[in-house]
Amino acid sequence: MRQLSEKIKRARNRILLVAMAMGLALYLSSSSQMSDFERIESAGYLTMLTTPGPTTYFIDGRGENGF
Repeated sequence: MRQLSEKIKRARNRILLVAMAMGLALYLSSSSQMSDFERIESAGYLTMLTTPGPTTYFIDGRGENGF
């Protein structure tokens, strides 16, 4: 009885592994999804948020400067 249950467990694990591998292959082969870069490029602009600090944003004699 124990050998039968071990065989069933191995078969189940193999089936799950094959199913997960197929799911991953289908997900990776999907070409309909745009990458982050493609979305930014198609929008034509990039919006970034940052905290104000001396290395990111400052006001000097020429006005507002920084990244």
